[in-house]
Amino acid sequence: NSCSVTDCLKGAVGATDRCVAHGGGRRCKESGCGKSARSGSDRCNAHGGGKLCVVSGCSNGAAGATDRCKSHGGGRRCVYTGCTKSAAGATDRCKAHGGGKRCIEPGCLTGASGTTDRCKTHGGGKRCEHPGCDKSAAKNNRCKAHGGGKRCAVPDCRKSAVGSTDLCIAHGGGKRCEDPECDKGARAGSSWCIKHGGKSKKKDESSEPTSRKLKQPASTKGELEPQEAKTEAVPRAPEVGPRDEETPPMAPGGDFGTRSDRTAQV
Repeated sequence: NSCSVTDCLKGAVGATDRCVAHGGGRRCKESGCGKSARSGSDRCNAHGGGKLCVVSGCSNGAAGATDRCKSHGGGRRCVYTGCTKSAAGATDRCKAHGGGKRCIEPGCLTGASGTTDRCKTHGGGKRCEHPGCDKSAAKNNRCKAHGGGKRCAVPDCRKSAVGSTDLCIAHGGGKRCEDPECDKGARAGSSWCIKHGGKSKKKDESSEPTSRKLKQPASTKGELEPQEAKTEAVPRAPEVGPRDEETPPMAPGGDFGTRSDRTAQV
């Protein structure tokens, strides 16, 4: 028989009319848990049902046909070259390499968080329970700013532990500066602290090169075009040659005379 849920093509499990994903089959007996019980057990993986991970001290259930949980290398792995993370959902890649359910926000390629259809940035997953806070919740149902997640192991310190360490940045947690004599925290996206040249990745990408910030002097027409030498027009001297036969001799006083006089002389 097929699952009774509309558009579901999976088979119904046991005496129920639904598939495992939609609540069919035997369920975990743990109070408040609605997950499916593992084969041969009355509990789900999270509550100790089925085959457990063989790693010493691990209480998680083994994934798939392997003898380890996903955290310790069990189950299907991501097929991306060099990646050892667990494949997400029914895909063959981890979330970081495009596997699993993706966020439905237009233009977002991040994986959807939890049972929601959006990533944490766009409101998916569990949210902080502090009144008025809409940030993503870490452990304890609160964001890091309101006490959620792992805290610094130093007594009386209430800051959040950074990365895989047990300390906050001020007490030596997180990535440190690579300078041999420096013990400060490295800037995000860098291997150095601010003093030794480390800069935030976002700040680095948004900042313009120094050469662009310098104010360039305003260019003038004389700088853009080669200045041509300016020469003043010099009047040409009259050519000296034989006197025209028709030119009358100069009259006394430097006058050539009137037109009628010149005609009479001719």
